[in-house]
Amino acid sequence: MKYPTLPESLLPESVTSYGLPIAAKVLKHDDAPRALDIWGALESPPRPALIYVVTLPVDLDLTFTAPLVLTRTARYARLRDGVSVEQGIHIGGKVRDRKGRPLVGARVSADGRTFETTTGSEGEFVLPDVGAGPVTLRVVREGRPENRVTFDIPSDQYEIVVD
Repeated sequence: MKYPTLPESLLPESVTSYGLPIAAKVLKHDDAPRALDIWGALESPPRPALIYVVTLPVDLDLTFTAPLVLTRTARYARLRDGVSVEQGIHIGGKVRDRKGRPLVGARVSADGRTFETTTGSEGEFVLPDVGAGPVTLRVVREGRPENRVTFDIPSDQYEIVVD
């Protein structure tokens, strides 16, 4: 906290390669959000706190190529109980026809769930909170028979091919 600009010796090369200073400071009482509000939002009793802000450059032209994330798991625990854990598994994939073309506007839902989504311009869909284990997905298109496909969640593939 004693440095208004962090020394390069403390930073990884990926940050120092920009050649820009990394500013750091402890916010003063008037500039910081109220600590009581923060602890209240976290539903925790108030504790001594300081707010330390580090400002660093970000290269907005830098892109990463990575595989598509198809399964996302979020776990939530209530600190008061210490034992109750809630988990939500969200899946995403694509719907295509037999020729490999994306199907736009198809309705996708999971059996036993009320939530339904519509595929986008690339045939992509996202279904929240489907749960782990075997899940049957339904694909409905206007004027076409319903298609059903079963997946084990989580999976590395949610590609649905329909007639």
